Amino acid sequence: MPTIVASIPTLRLLKDGLEQNKELYVIALGVDRRPRAGGAPALPTSGANADVRALAPAVVGALEGTGAFLVASQTFHRVRAAAPLPLVGSGIVLYPNLDPAGMLGLHIFVVESQSGAREIGDSLGALLGGGPVKQALTALRGAAAVTQPLAAGLLTAVAAGLPAALKAQRDRVWFTMNYTGFDFDGYAVPEGKDVHDFVQANDRVELTLRLRRVG
Repeated sequence: MPTIVASIPTLRLLKDGLEQNKELYVIALGVDRRPRAGGAPALPTSGANADVRALAPAVVGALEGTGAFLVASQTFHRVRAAAPLPLVGSGIVLYPNLDPAGMLGLHIFVVESQSGAREIGDSLGALLGGGPVKQALTALRGAAAVTQPLAAGLLTAVAAGLPAALKAQRDRVWFTMNYTGFDFDGYAVPEGKDVHDFVQANDRVELTLRLRRVG
């Protein structure tokens, strides 16, 4: 079976706003169908720029046994419009050359940090520990297998709840992007190719999601 690398090689701010310099970071929630053996790590932390286990330890327990994982980038400082973030190579790696076992879903959030420091651990722990998100995680944990409707339920619930969860630290979600790929369609990489870029933008951010199929 092929392995998949998902990364953000380029990310660009399109609009400044009131302050000329911005601080941005990226959060991505993902779901795949890899085996969920007891005690197995829930997070592909080798693909993260920040170790989520230290950043938000409550998240690890909330995601354990669900097939879901979280990736967080470092904070990028003094970002200005029209200047791409300083990313080289694969950039921000969201899924680090693993076999998704049939399905991979990602919901990507570009966040402006207003607080000057990223303290998202408590916010994410509260988001994952209650309401619709907790219900979606409970459904995933109790299922015999991760299915597309279960994965979509989690990603949708997190997308709806994350802006309010970050509001306490004055951070704002500026851009969201959703990706779903299945093995039967080559994980959305066009036939005959091994690499494909998806470029999406709104009025503030332009983001490139690169999918690489290996094997």
